[in-house]
Amino acid sequence: MNKIDYALGTHTGWVRELNEDSHLALPKLGLWVIADGMGGHEAGEVASGIAVREIARSIEQGMPLTEAIETAHRQIQTAALQVEGAADMGSTVVAAKLDGLRYEIAWVGDSRTYLWNGTLHQLTTDHSYV
Repeated sequence: MNKIDYALGTHTGWVRELNEDSHLALPKLGLWVIADGMGGHEAGEVASGIAVREIARSIEQGMPLTEAIETAHRQIQTAALQVEGAADMGSTVVAAKLDGLRYEIAWVGDSRTYLWNGTLHQLTTDHSYV
């Protein structure tokens, strides 16, 4: 397997005080996920945390990436109904799953994936009304 260099980090931005982002890297599973709790909505940090945990759990169980994201969405909805977080909490997600030289990307919302190969190329299109 080729060596993969990566770094993770988030920033609250210039407007908000609370960082609602969550991320994870599981190189042994070939999985990288970034979830951005929806700014301005209550409990975005809860939703993004649930998203990354649920996606990781689902991938560890052998679930395909798109199904893992759908499962995370349902778990966020269930948590909201059980008053873990807030009724209107939500999160965007972008994830990459590597398998050798092949990769799969899945996303929901306006979190983006870029490819760097000497120049920067945006690979995803936002799912956003804004």
